Amino acid sequence: MASPAAPFGVSRAVQSRSLQRTQALLLCAELAERHDTGIHTHLLETRKQAELAQTRYRTTMVRHLEELGVLSDRWSCAHSIWLTG
Repeated sequence: MASPAAPFGVSRAVQSRSLQRTQALLLCAELAERHDTGIHTHLLETRKQAELAQTRYRTTMVRHLEELGVLSDRWSCAHSIWLTG
């Protein structure tokens, strides 16, 4: 199972690594497809993460992941309290 760290963090260090996180998500989705396995991550555990996703991507985190083309039935998202979109 592919298991990226939470695809969205709140620190400035994470903000400066946004492109790397996007690339990591794309790679995890590709590996899960190639090896016919699942993807597990923590997603939107706090209101702050949901707000920052909206600010950063100008859409919800779920919609952003969908636009990246990485969401599928392979995904398992833990602690997803602040889902919208």
